[in-house]
Amino acid sequence: MLLAGSLAATALLGTPAASARVVNTWYAARSPIAQTNWLIGADNCAHGSVDCNRCAPDVEQQWSDMAAGALSWRERSWHFGWDRAAQPSGLTPDQAWDTGGIIEQHAQGFVRTNHATVKYAMSHSDDTFGSLTFVNSSDNIHALHRTASVHPSGIFALGNYVGMVDGEHSVRFVDTTRSLESHDLSFRLGPEAGGPGVRSGNGGIAMARLWGGGYLLVVGQGGVNTDPQDTDLYFVDGPLTAPHRKQRLGVYRPAPGPGFNQSENISVITECGSRSIYTVHMMGDDIGGEGYYVLARVTWGANGPWLSRVNVKRVNSDIDYCHHRSAASASVRDNGTVDLYCHERAEDNGFLSGPGDDWEFREGLNYFNW
Repeated sequence: MLLAGSLAATALLGTPAASARVVNTWYAARSPIAQTNWLIGADNCAHGSVDCNRCAPDVEQQWSDMAAGALSWRERSWHFGWDRAAQPSGLTPDQAWDTGGIIEQHAQGFVRTNHATVKYAMSHSDDTFGSLTFVNSSDNIHALHRTASVHPSGIFALGNYVGMVDGEHSVRFVDTTRSLESHDLSFRLGPEAGGPGVRSGNGGIAMARLWGGGYLLVVGQGGVNTDPQDTDLYFVDGPLTAPHRKQRLGVYRPAPGPGFNQSENISVITECGSRSIYTVHMMGDDIGGEGYYVLARVTWGANGPWLSRVNVKRVNSDIDYCHHRSAASASVRDNGTVDLYCHERAEDNGFLSGPGDDWEFREGLNYFNW
């Protein structure tokens, strides 16, 4: 999505009322046009926290070190059986993923979770059954959930949860500690919160817990070809499944022209110490070629928050192993290092390329030698 040239904010909504969950007087002025930046991330979350992710130290330095060779990639795979039904949906992979040669049906998102044994998650679109799949620490399929939409969005990890857009204006969470149970934890985010809200087939979604309470939700609104893609920033306050306040803080669009102005997936990282919040927008060429991870910092200006591009990590993109236009993510390991992931686009039972009964992905660990 983002960030070619300067970013300009559109007109912002009026100042909302102060949150009912004020923790101190400094944090009371939760307004898009407040003079003080209150969009600071919670950096006190231990790995394994229920509703927030571990922070990462020196995020911009880590990104620079990736370019200098600190990031080590390896090819991985995870395994399934086409005709073996998986719980809790009872669907077989053949029902959920087999494209029948239709390339539009493909992986939409891939993340490493914060769970010790339910290690990865993948969302997938289909003409009949959209799905969310969990992979265990032995790299085998663990659980397969049916989604309400045949086209769920890309996904993000937030504490115990994996989140996504599942249907028009619906943000849904699946609890990794209940991965073998069918459950639907969700809230609505539509035009009543300002802007378009969330929509199926968007350009990525992610959330971060804020230091003073509540969450920042970042959503890419999708785009056509090389058109600049909007990114909306929302404040969400209250329980994840029933927030009492949802407010768009602003919408940002990169300058027209070539550049990194779209995304298929978004990740959010909080920096330890400074509590700065960073976004990572991921996109790539259609079939293969180049993929990219665009790091931007949530910055506060006279008109509220905006995104300031910091750095771009360019990598090779491959439809059979690592397709950034389909499924990619950034995450923070339990030791605080930022790692990158990308995933194969599509599998077909005997038709498309890629080994049968295996999904391929690439894992890039920072400061790690295989």
